[in-house]
Amino acid sequence: MEYSSTSDIAVFCSGMDLDVLRVEYSGVGGGAERLLPVPMRAFESMPLTYRPVDEKDIQIICGFPQSEDELFFLFPKAVFPLSSSQLRNAIVQRSDSTVVELGGEVIAFANFYRWASGGRCSIGNVIVSPAARGRGVGRYLIEQMIALAFSKHQASEVTVSCFNQNVAGLLLYPQLAACRS
Repeated sequence: MEYSSTSDIAVFCSGMDLDVLRVEYSGVGGGAERLLPVPMRAFESMPLTYRPVDEKDIQIICGFPQSEDELFFLFPKAVFPLSSSQLRNAIVQRSDSTVVELGGEVIAFANFYRWASGGRCSIGNVIVSPAARGRGVGRYLIEQMIALAFSKHQASEVTVSCFNQNVAGLLLYPQLAACRS
């Protein structure tokens, strides 16, 4: 697998007022910037919850990547199929590993691969269960990670990187990506 190019999507916020998002992303062909309106409560009708990852979640999350490509987008250093030990090792090296649940079932996962109090937090290992894709779960997960970066780490910036071949990520992240209050 040879993926060499990523799109870095920066989130510039000093608060969680997400009326308008300022999106900056770069990748092959240069960068771009645009403003996007964001619905303030897109998730009120969905009974989603989030919490820290637990040992019992590991095997469930390992079943989310359905192909080598999906695993690469989630965790480039992992070998397909994702094993519990690979995921545990990643979790130990990262911060704030978080799951999203729907009706008590784990349906999404993410964490920070870079975190600094008052500095940058970078969201990584983002994945949504195949059965829950296309239902707003990824958006909810990223919004919770952004809120966690600001509340726990007092982040000045939150970023997420996305490989240019990851179409789902490229479509989602710019919708959420950046806000300035």
